[in-house]
Amino acid sequence: RFYEAEKDRQAEMFHTAQLASLGTMAGSMGHQINNRFYVEAVLAGTLKDALEKADLSNAPEPVKELVEKAHVAFGKIEKDAIRGGDIVKTLLDFSKPGKLERTAFPEILELSKDLAQYRVKFDEIEFESVMANPLPFLNANKNQLTEAFFNLMANAYDAIKSKEKAIQENTRNLGMGQGYKGKLAISVT
Repeated sequence: RFYEAEKDRQAEMFHTAQLASLGTMAGSMGHQINNRFYVEAVLAGTLKDALEKADLSNAPEPVKELVEKAHVAFGKIEKDAIRGGDIVKTLLDFSKPGKLERTAFPEILELSKDLAQYRVKFDEIEFESVMANPLPFLNANKNQLTEAFFNLMANAYDAIKSKEKAIQENTRNLGMGQGYKGKLAISVT
């Protein structure tokens, strides 16, 4: 039993070391990825601005249309690169080891929602957060609370979608209209 327990303990220690190495590597990779998003955003923004300033008064109509399409495309690239950088920043902040710190609850909720937006389709549900004003500060581990609220949001979304599916099946069988839209509400007092 001792050897089995020791074998399990060593495997767990090895796994923990692997996760720590992965976290360090992910931090470096995240920084590099974020730099690439920044470069893409700057290049797309620069080209978009150049197209805005271009004098196309004597250009044929097909060229004007092409320049307008390119202008729109560069705007989308710039916006998506900025969004990609924000995703990387959110993940990097979340992956940092947590410590007890004075934290405002609205900040935790906002971080959780930022993280959850890639899992929870907030445009498909009603989302409401009601907070007392003023809320006291918390002396807490921000990353752990963010993870907890992320999990609550993801679980609530899954429950909403399951109920939505069941209601759609029942209303379809009864020949009734559809229209259920779930609500995720967070109330802090």
